[in-house]
Amino acid sequence: METLKAVREEIERIRTTEVGDDELQTAKQTALNSLVFAFDTKAKTLGRMLTYEYYGYPRDFIQQYQKALEAVTKADVLRAAREHVRPEELTIVAVGRPEDFGQPLTALGLPVQGIDLTIPSPERRRPRPMPAAWRRAERCWPGCSRRWAAPIGSPPSKTWWNRPNFR
Repeated sequence: METLKAVREEIERIRTTEVGDDELQTAKQTALNSLVFAFDTKAKTLGRMLTYEYYGYPRDFIQQYQKALEAVTKADVLRAAREHVRPEELTIVAVGRPEDFGQPLTALGLPVQGIDLTIPSPERRRPRPMPAAWRRAERCWPGCSRRWAAPIGSPPSKTWWNRPNFR
């Protein structure tokens, strides 16, 4: 319960107040440094370049992207969060036994839908009987030494296992 409340508070915070300087710099550096791993092999580099070419990106797209990341401001983050983070559209999944949550999930003031994930007890099941058509298909035509053959009533096929000289 406390975790869900903390997540909701953090979502509300990012939509109402600007991020701190250190938080913004950490996010920028993380994004910029992750670009190294997008081009750390020849195959990844070729794949990226082909993708950019296919979708019509400019040849200097990566350089433009890096400059754009470096130019992001706290006001940009706040504006994007207000436009794109919609807490009313979030789906929260809480997995566990309801009695372990401390308070019922309905205390959050959100609609709650329970899903029964109980694992059924292992029981030995009898195998289902084979359908009659499959049993008939196991029989062979005369001269066939293999188990596989067409169902009774079908004309003999010219496949290798139904040839008379195949034994």
